[in-house]
Amino acid sequence: MKYDSQLHNRRSIRWKEHDYSSNGVYYITICTNQRNPILSQIDNGVVVLSDLGRVVERFWQDIPNRSSAVIHEYVIMPDHIHAIIEISNVDKVDFDQQSNKGLANNSFLGRIIRGFKSAASNYAGYSMWQRNYYEHVIRDQVDYSNIVEYIENNPIKWGSCDDEHEYHV
Repeated sequence: MKYDSQLHNRRSIRWKEHDYSSNGVYYITICTNQRNPILSQIDNGVVVLSDLGRVVERFWQDIPNRSSAVIHEYVIMPDHIHAIIEISNVDKVDFDQQSNKGLANNSFLGRIIRGFKSAASNYAGYSMWQRNYYEHVIRDQVDYSNIVEYIENNPIKWGSCDDEHEYHV
């Protein structure tokens, strides 16, 4: 199907006042393709990673070795990952530079997430992630603390309500 701006228009969730080419702290959610529960199981509020989930966690923990990002709190749920990631030096984003050709200079977080998703999908042998991801610029300590609490409590609340288990601020 040919691109039609009226039909394919996506609403941006980006904060218009934020300079995405600068350092920042971000809350992100990455979902598996079709919300397939392949990463873990929740057993009485405790995350039990699948074999694939353990590999995904290793790729996630390797992000600081491949970029200028610092990993804060995260949780790998059955069909998504919640995490806080800090970009501290925008000059050192070096995942797969070939895949970054033509990208604007304001996509450091996007480059990191793309590199992570690509590495995990290549390992799995299929495209295991939804096309996009949710991001939120953490604005202050109260915002940060609320998100950390949400991430820590997400496994305990899993299955206790019918919503999508997402923290959107």
